[in-house]
Amino acid sequence: MKGKFVEIKISGDDEKELMKDLAPAKVFSTGSTGFYLSGKFTDPATGDRYQVSCNIILIGSKPKK
Repeated sequence: MKGKFVEIKISGDDEKELMKDLAPAKVFSTGSTGFYLSGKFTDPATGDRYQVSCNIILIGSKPKK
């Protein structure tokens, strides 16, 4: 895996940033490699809270059997 982190940004319709965080590199239980992020953010316009979960998996990274 080349990078140790990828930056994840979530923006609203007005392009205002709602969340920005680093997703660290991860080896998943399947053996695939990629990045994983989990977090929460609040929409400042409504006060609604959201939970975020993001898997970014390198296609073809799962070990062959």
